[in-house]
Amino acid sequence: MTAGMRITRLVLFSAALAVVSPGAIFAQETVAPASVKAKAPDLRAVFSPYLGTWKGEAKVMNAEQQPLSVLGVEQRYHWETAGAVLAGEAVYTAKDREGKTVTVTVHSRTTVRDGEIFAELTQGKETERFTALVDEDGFLVFIPEGTPKGKTPEKLTTTRVETEQAQTVIRVRGFERITIPDKEGKPRQAVLLLEGKLVKQPEKDR
Repeated sequence: MTAGMRITRLVLFSAALAVVSPGAIFAQETVAPASVKAKAPDLRAVFSPYLGTWKGEAKVMNAEQQPLSVLGVEQRYHWETAGAVLAGEAVYTAKDREGKTVTVTVHSRTTVRDGEIFAELTQGKETERFTALVDEDGFLVFIPEGTPKGKTPEKLTTTRVETEQAQTVIRVRGFERITIPDKEGKPRQAVLLLEGKLVKQPEKDR
């Protein structure tokens, strides 16, 4: 559902990724939190604030918070199946090494089953699945489906709708651990950090 859960392939394709030392970590890395799960009747209440069109940017950084790439993001959400599914479409744009614009479109479907939130994100023929929790501060916390409880996930994204200077915005933050080759071609661990802000667009601009 969120901007960021599938951006890694775009970043690796479009930006020169910096290699970080194996000891570098996300300063505020968190274990999947104990959270209040949204029940099926609360689906619309949880996700209604996300409806509409949003535009903004997402910044990708290495573990030292040095910028690697800035992605333009346009995100749309609407209800499907009589409000049982939140459907979304996100368009990400970035510059590749030659300065050409690269565009990637990701489709999402978010539902509630047995009191738990599930999100599917599809890019082309590839689909990733996530579960989402709602923490005590109202943040939606997305982690890969099947992540054991109490274990730090390989990737994590948080989102929340906020009001900022008379604007409605989605704040996005997250991280992902990846393995990339070093200068000698040997695999090394790296951490990508994500920070994004999307502004809700007026009805007339949709």
